[in-house]
Amino acid sequence: MSDEEKKTVDGVQEVSAGDAGNSSAVSSNGAESDKSDKGAPVPRKNIFEISVETISYIEKAERDKTIHYRNRDKTSTIFLFLALLCAAMFAFVLVISPENRYLCVALALISDFLFGMAILWYVLLRFGVLRTIEPRYALICWQLMLGAGVLFAFYTMNIAFFFFTLYRTMPGGAPSTF
Repeated sequence: MSDEEKKTVDGVQEVSAGDAGNSSAVSSNGAESDKSDKGAPVPRKNIFEISVETISYIEKAERDKTIHYRNRDKTSTIFLFLALLCAAMFAFVLVISPENRYLCVALALISDFLFGMAILWYVLLRFGVLRTIEPRYALICWQLMLGAGVLFAFYTMNIAFFFFTLYRTMPGGAPSTF
């Protein structure tokens, strides 16, 4: 038996820890196995180790000079950054000038529109990449995007609730009508 045949047994190929992020076996269709080719259980890394390795992998990919971005991707990144700066400036104006309610509402609407359009443009320009990868990985990417969206909504609602509660309980805050 050659080395290549020894590495693949019953359609399961052993993957090194550096290749897979953990020392598990991966079948020929990409499915992870909880057992090595010898049948012994494979220890899993904890979620924090995997997260740190993933972040360092992404940082390494960002520094890779061989990866080229489309001009539209660069433009959307700049637009998203500028929209974030505008949103921060508008929020600052709202904090320092709360007595002018019309200006506050107008700035909040402008900020919300610009930031929402920048995020939408940023995501939609990158959305087509899901068609270029294997279905299993496309599904995982889709689940990551959905999870990130739900997590963002969760944090947004909790932060809004915190500030609403803080505002309602402060002396001189809004009268409690609920």
